[in-house]
Amino acid sequence: MKTTLIITFTFFCINLIGQVVPEPPPVNKITVATSENDVVYDIVEEPASFPGGMKEMMKYIFENVKYPEIARSNGIQGRVYVQFVVFKDSSIKDVRVIKGYHSDLDKEAVRVIKNMPNWIPGKQKGKAVNSKFTIPISFKLEK
Repeated sequence: MKTTLIITFTFFCINLIGQVVPEPPPVNKITVATSENDVVYDIVEEPASFPGGMKEMMKYIFENVKYPEIARSNGIQGRVYVQFVVFKDSSIKDVRVIKGYHSDLDKEAVRVIKNMPNWIPGKQKGKAVNSKFTIPISFKLEK
């Protein structure tokens, strides 16, 4: 009986060690915190917003994206996910691709986000805070 139990337990432990368990999604996770002014929230009560709302943001992106010529001539299409921080002073910083598609499309998506006008910062407990925001930018060629 003891031998069977030990073998079963050992087998169970080996199986657990070999498995990759996905991380649960963060809940109001706070990144970077060297001082109160540097705290960056992943989730806030009132998310940051583009001046004029989503419709104006989509218009801005549509009017400012320049399809990279190399990507156009090679028929490269795809979606790039760009993440950035909207600081409480309304500025946009720390722009980075979190899921790219092609280096030329990635660079163009980052360029467009970096050149956006200042945003309305997110709020936590009624106060403006630094918060992350993620935008997908789709590159699609017309037929």
